[in-house]
Amino acid sequence: MKNTLQRHYDAIIIGSGMGGLAAALFHAKFGKQKVLLVEQHSKLGGFTHSFSRGKYTWNVGLHYVGAMCSGSFVRKIMDVLTRNQVTWQALPDPFEVYHFPGFTVKQPNGYKNYIRELKARFPLETGIDAYLKDLKRARIWGNIFFASKVLPGHVAWLPRLIARLFLGKYQDRKFIDSLNDHLHSDKIKAVLTGQCGDYGLSPSKASLFIHATIFFHYEMGAHRPAGGAQAVVETIVAHLRDLDADFAVSHCVQEILIKRGKVHGVRLALVDREGTQQPGFEVYADRVVSAVGARNTYLKLINPMRAPKKLCASLRSFPAGTSMLVAYLGLKGDPAKLGFSGENHWFYRSTDLEQLDRMLDQPEDNGAPIVYVSFDKQQDADGKMIHTATLIASARYHAFLDCGEMGTWKKRSPAYEKLKAEQGQKLVDLVEKEAPGFSDLIDTKVFSTPLSIEWFSCHPEGEAYGLPAIPERYHIHALGPRTPIQGLTLAGADSLAHGVVGAMVGGMTAFTSSLGFLGVVRFFRELAQTHPGQDVDVDAQ
Repeated sequence: MKNTLQRHYDAIIIGSGMGGLAAALFHAKFGKQKVLLVEQHSKLGGFTHSFSRGKYTWNVGLHYVGAMCSGSFVRKIMDVLTRNQVTWQALPDPFEVYHFPGFTVKQPNGYKNYIRELKARFPLETGIDAYLKDLKRARIWGNIFFASKVLPGHVAWLPRLIARLFLGKYQDRKFIDSLNDHLHSDKIKAVLTGQCGDYGLSPSKASLFIHATIFFHYEMGAHRPAGGAQAVVETIVAHLRDLDADFAVSHCVQEILIKRGKVHGVRLALVDREGTQQPGFEVYADRVVSAVGARNTYLKLINPMRAPKKLCASLRSFPAGTSMLVAYLGLKGDPAKLGFSGENHWFYRSTDLEQLDRMLDQPEDNGAPIVYVSFDKQQDADGKMIHTATLIASARYHAFLDCGEMGTWKKRSPAYEKLKAEQGQKLVDLVEKEAPGFSDLIDTKVFSTPLSIEWFSCHPEGEAYGLPAIPERYHIHALGPRTPIQGLTLAGADSLAHGVVGAMVGGMTAFTSSLGFLGVVRFFRELAQTHPGQDVDVDAQ
């Protein structure tokens, strides 16, 4: 691989998740630049990739996406990346089902429909409209805040000033504050925490802004890609190959090279399956985009003598993000017989938010308080439908680390393997309790822990969502697509927002941040001319 790489590139992109893929493509397509995309894993895609065991295939991170209706701004970006070659399947309506002890709530497409149903179900709650107004204001604050991250530095102060003068309280407002200010019963508060698993925080920790972002992101329902997440990755990679991009797979970046405050390349090393790095070699570029997270970028890849000290101090003291325990299940038959028809299901063990908070702090002790379940199906070569399920719950990194020395992937200690199997089975048991017969459908089980996530993604402590979306995050002014180092930009979830779409838009802004005003106008004009792709119902396959 080393001998196939050029010595010089126009841009080097670190990380091939959605943020890195988007950044690479926009630099190559719109910037007409020779691009090198670097990935430490043996497979491209980051959290957007898929993996298989026998006849079963699962998506690692792309389970459902909002704002993907044909013609939407987000969809236009995705269609540019994939050249309209990915079909997006609409999930059933309702697309979310929340299970609580003794009752169930379904969330339909259209937030107005959902609010109407909540008012009918909880007629004594007179503050629902005020709560919705709070969410809308938090979203406006966030949009203005993000504008300050994307606009050129000499005008970025203006949106920051507007946000501070008119909506200043939303920078520090937590989700729990809005729930307690406007609502009374534990039941409706618990219902409205639905989707909090999408950013991995409890209401007592999460910024109101991040919950407002997620709530409105799915206001028109949800989609998933036909062919799974790998279809997205493969079409973008094929697009990049046609644009003459180069790839350094199974290569890690040992250091981002900086001279006199300016980027001039990276030091790469080939990595084997055991994680051993070969001797490094240098590849040069005047522009480097890091899509591997803020902590990795500033605390690991930049020489401490050249790293921005104030920003590094903030990142070192910043709380660890949430990680996950995942059960990937291959199913013998169609789960529709149990009432699962392709929509998402969230299983809550309590409606008491304080109790949920305590359980989330130590989920391994008492079992996961919240479990998200996603179902998928793909046709095999013979036309037979293959069904899978993915169960996800929050998990603490140190609970698995404390098993003792565990070595590398597939070479862990027996104590670790035992704990992983026990905790993974608890997720299955919770769903079985709510849907008897679920366990009988299971043919294959694959469990993943925070250590698995750390091994494959290199995110510290298996941070699956990036830096946690607590109010303190939005006080780190240097955190965004632009960095204090000339020629270095950030893409991915830490540059702007969480999730597949947040990472994708972060990849786009990593490119547009290098353009002048007229360049940005030309870019969005070309983006607007993209023809919409195709939508189908989830059952059409």
